[in-house]
Amino acid sequence: MAFPYSNFIPMVAVKLPKGVPSEALTYAIQEACRRFANESRVWRSELAAIDVVADQQDYDLSDSLPDDSEVVRLDSVEVDDGEWPIARRRLDPGNILHFDENYAPTEASTGGLEVEVIVVPELVDDALPDGICSLWRDGIVAAAVSSLAGTENRPYTDPKTEAKYEAIFLYEVSQARYANETGGNKAEVFMRPVVF
Repeated sequence: MAFPYSNFIPMVAVKLPKGVPSEALTYAIQEACRRFANESRVWRSELAAIDVVADQQDYDLSDSLPDDSEVVRLDSVEVDDGEWPIARRRLDPGNILHFDENYAPTEASTGGLEVEVIVVPELVDDALPDGICSLWRDGIVAAAVSSLAGTENRPYTDPKTEAKYEAIFLYEVSQARYANETGGNKAEVFMRPVVF
């Protein structure tokens, strides 16, 4: 299920002075969703297993990606159930997984390549997965408010508001990363940032 960006507009607008153009709100929310997904790494996708071809260095991941998403980093790469070190592989433009010349898999196997990636929503998309938005809505709203309040020479520019919501955003990112690393959830968090 998807959570439309338009649902964020009232949540962001209420935290800023009146007069923020709707186009600016929409763009800030889209960018905030991408920024939060990228920095927190909350949107992970385990791609469908890929057949390994002996000595092939490049594998296209595009067909296995979630709709309306783009890869920002590789999280894990396993070839025949063995973790492939970061130094031996990279993500090239066009969602191409590239193995270094001396480290390409040497044996063919059916479904032997398993890849987990960190993705962000495409900028042209109009929604995020509901699970991300329900848990991490505060971080996304904070990023949008911080971005708009930090825009120079606008009636809604306010450095204090920018700093306040940037702190909340960074806190929410750290909590999301902690939850990802430990398998915990947001309900286990007991501390809120000091807001001035």
